[in-house]
Amino acid sequence: MPHTSGFNRRNFLLGGAALLCLSACGTASPQNTASQGASFTPVTLQNSGRTLTVTSLPQRIVSCYPSMTDLVIALGAADQLVGQAGTSYSVNDPEYADRASKIPRLSPNEMTTESLLSVAPDFVISEQEYHFDGKKLLTISDLEHQKVPVYVSQALWEQTQTKTSLEHAYQDISDVGRILGQQAKAEELIATLRNKVAETQVVIKGKPRRKVLIITLQGSNLYTHSGAMYEEVLKQAGADNVIDPGIVENGKVYAQTSAEYIAQKDPEFLVFVYQQQDSKDASEKFISERLSSLTAVKKNRVVAIQQSAFGGALASPKAVPGVAKQLYPELF
Repeated sequence: MPHTSGFNRRNFLLGGAALLCLSACGTASPQNTASQGASFTPVTLQNSGRTLTVTSLPQRIVSCYPSMTDLVIALGAADQLVGQAGTSYSVNDPEYADRASKIPRLSPNEMTTESLLSVAPDFVISEQEYHFDGKKLLTISDLEHQKVPVYVSQALWEQTQTKTSLEHAYQDISDVGRILGQQAKAEELIATLRNKVAETQVVIKGKPRRKVLIITLQGSNLYTHSGAMYEEVLKQAGADNVIDPGIVENGKVYAQTSAEYIAQKDPEFLVFVYQQQDSKDASEKFISERLSSLTAVKKNRVVAIQQSAFGGALASPKAVPGVAKQLYPELF
């Protein structure tokens, strides 16, 4: 019977997690676990529309996305990271890239249940919920029943991402800081980021806001963006998106577009988002061949932004000064 077979396989995997935890968790440093765990106060908070409770200090953390990996490292918990995924979608902040390179890669894309359970995690941090579909990867509920709490980024959560702000990124830093027993460090990071953004806005204050259009090239398909961290980072850096209302469907953050539409809008600045160097090269080639008539191209007002800038947490606030420098080079 197919249903029974699937059910047994799922129970087998969940049971395997417990066995793996008995062996893998036993390799953690006893002194580290005892000293930090003894003083840990359980954390309960609202996360992605649900109540999340973490009862013990995470010792075996898995991250689903580079910006989440960076956050854990920045909070001083690099040694607790036992796996990472999503490494083909974005890159790590240069400040944390070397340390991140030493963390086992469970998948360049989305993890499977088998790859996740192979490292016996006791905490998972993710940028979005879609990973936990109950097919390729266990649901959040399944994992939490096995005492593996899952934190989903408030800044990138699918249900609210169209209205996100840097405040949500700061909330992620604070929440994860509490979970990792590093609240003081988290508040220090937030204060530093707020200051950098504020300093940037002092420099550009009173200057005409830049009019931009945001695009991404994926293979032969061209997309434009609205809302989410795409607009938030640019807004904080002094730019407004000129995309027409209705181009992007409600609840979505991108829509397929055409070179003709971009030419029609003829933005003051053209912003293109890329993932890795090869996608940057392809985008630059496309722009030079298909969008050379744009005012932005003729006046060298093409702004390249790495996808990681829109990854919430530390990444998005840190990106604001660099984006502002590209939009207002004469001021920096």
